[in-house]
Amino acid sequence: SANNPLASVDNSGRMGIGTYAAKADLEVIGDTRTALAGTVAITTGSPTVTGTGTNFPATLEEGDTVEIDNVFYRVQTITNATSLELEVNAVSTASGTTLFKDRNILSLEKNDGSSAFIVRSDGKVGVGTLTPSTELEVNGTITATAFNGPVASSNVSADGGTAAAPGYAFSGDAHTGFFSSADDTIEVTVGGSNIFDMSSAGIASSTAGGAVITTSNGTASTPTFSFSGDEDTGRVS
Repeated sequence: SANNPLASVDNSGRMGIGTYAAKADLEVIGDTRTALAGTVAITTGSPTVTGTGTNFPATLEEGDTVEIDNVFYRVQTITNATSLELEVNAVSTASGTTLFKDRNILSLEKNDGSSAFIVRSDGKVGVGTLTPSTELEVNGTITATAFNGPVASSNVSADGGTAAAPGYAFSGDAHTGFFSSADDTIEVTVGGSNIFDMSSAGIASSTAGGAVITTSNGTASTPTFSFSGDEDTGRVS
């Protein structure tokens, strides 16, 4: 319409959807939500959504983002036409309210129809996945020249790896770094060869005759400083 254009392109080539005055090469203005038929009820502390006049299997998919009572949730399981489970418990109690399905802001697909790139209405970006659970989720391998900034998460993890291909390696030297072949162990590899093993017991060379340093107070039979393969010979304080 004249007041609410579906799409427009100005003289500079900027395209607007829902606006005549695009401020970027592409600007989209509009409500990304879709109101579903029927009404729903939720209860504080419960993940169950009960519908009246709804048809959840036909209108939603597991992993979709929905808005209920002005709060965003993700659908975990669709039980039937009038019942579904959220990923988390509801934070309010409401009945007879509308359930809104959030449409994606941008979605690109591969030739085979699988997801290549998606920007959801909650701002989460997915590469190779339709259901990003964090601000950026990538289903695949990331190649980058550098990462900058503090890591706020308390958990940064990688595959355990092997001596030849450690889980944590260095740019330009993929065979040197750290790996873990068993729980509660960290191993050091240089040039694809394991040189030291670290655990709660101490640090031990993987080479016979190499150094062993224990974390406990040493004794004559188990000295603090000894040799790999000859742990009862060494130095104790």
